[in-house]
Amino acid sequence: MAIVLCQSDAMTKTLAQLSSDLGSYRTTASELVENAWHQFDQSGDQQLFTIELRESSLKEAEVIDAERANGILRSRFAGIPITIKDLFDLQGCVTMAGSRALADAEPSRNTAPCIESLIRAGFIILGKVNMTEFAFSGLGLNPHFGTPANPRFGEEGLLSAASKSAAIASTQRIPGGSSSGSAVSVASGLVAASIGTDTGGSVRIPASFCGVTGYKPETSLVNGAGVIPLSPSLDSVGPLANSVKCCADLTAIMADSLPIELGEVDISQLNILIPDNVVWHVSQQVGDRVLEAVKRLSDSGASCVFRSSPLIDDVLGSGVQGIVAGFESFHWHRDLLASHGDMYDPRVRVRIETGAQISESEYEQALITLQRYRLQQLQEWRDYDAVIWPTTAVTAPGFDELISDTDYDAINQLVLRNTAITNVLDAASISLPLPTSTHASPAGLMLSSPAGEADRLLAVASAIEKIIA
Repeated sequence: MAIVLCQSDAMTKTLAQLSSDLGSYRTTASELVENAWHQFDQSGDQQLFTIELRESSLKEAEVIDAERANGILRSRFAGIPITIKDLFDLQGCVTMAGSRALADAEPSRNTAPCIESLIRAGFIILGKVNMTEFAFSGLGLNPHFGTPANPRFGEEGLLSAASKSAAIASTQRIPGGSSSGSAVSVASGLVAASIGTDTGGSVRIPASFCGVTGYKPETSLVNGAGVIPLSPSLDSVGPLANSVKCCADLTAIMADSLPIELGEVDISQLNILIPDNVVWHVSQQVGDRVLEAVKRLSDSGASCVFRSSPLIDDVLGSGVQGIVAGFESFHWHRDLLASHGDMYDPRVRVRIETGAQISESEYEQALITLQRYRLQQLQEWRDYDAVIWPTTAVTAPGFDELISDTDYDAINQLVLRNTAITNVLDAASISLPLPTSTHASPAGLMLSSPAGEADRLLAVASAIEKIIA
């Protein structure tokens, strides 16, 4: 049964706006949390959460409200509810990673450090949200817990596991993955932000498909301890939210770093690369809207250069992302596959098991190639403030397009194509929602920068966000 998620006005706000509302007592943490759960209940028996923390979130909201009344403020964001992807350890909860294979695992003894930092800042965790099993797809389908359907496509709501069949209407669209529940919980207005992970696009793809902002920082920026890995060489922890500033603030907190000052960026001074060996290989609906965004930037004085990027062709042709991710993921899963392999989604299991065919020498050579590409990137992109391109080649496919394994594999590869490049390069990368007319599907504009330029990228993205809105 398809169920409609009605957006909460409060949760379409930015974190700064919610912080202001809390600070001026226009709302309270208890009201925000109660409203979120009320919205969730009104939407019906959904499968958005793998673990609900209703009781603890309501109690935590009361504590934070009492602290605020007594002049105690953990941070300006204290009292804002968020969700987290079911890859993060949370003390007392089983980390299932969207899989039944881990359902009988011991509850986590500790909370992942990056999530602990958010809790110390006063963010309230409503629960763990659904995802592609073990983060192994850019599409978001999960046969175990049901697939949360894209809330930006009419009356689609959330689909139960039993609804995954040929009878699914073609109007129902996938959320993207693997951070599917994170994107849906933000796009539906349930929360203002969620925390996901990105190995080949798993934050930016669902952000693009669902019309929100998604940020992938460099791999080493946010501590990945307490997070079930897909590929440690490529994994990044990143937020999905309602603005670039929200993503910057959340990332700084998770990284235990100083706040990221976005500052003012003069659009007329920007030098932007549009790699034309990527930008033309997309659907017309995506391509036209990306070009419209480029035109707005050009009209605002930015220098927008269409030029082929040999580096991108090299990365796409090498298959290095698949070798590294395949080898590392198989070695993490090997024992679990031996004991619980029959509990995996067959589409996930077959992809993980291909890693068994990758030799250690192939893997070591791939790591060398990764480093070469990352050095090449510094040379090829050094003269640009940002590289911009479509986040995905297509908008969100319908569930009915993914029934056959052949179609599933082909669409998954297409969806991951653009985003996975920046995981290979370990470049900071952010997806901004492109303007959407009444009948247009959500799509994203991806901005990337050379390694070490993440703060500058966020400042540029914040300026571009205003131009293309």
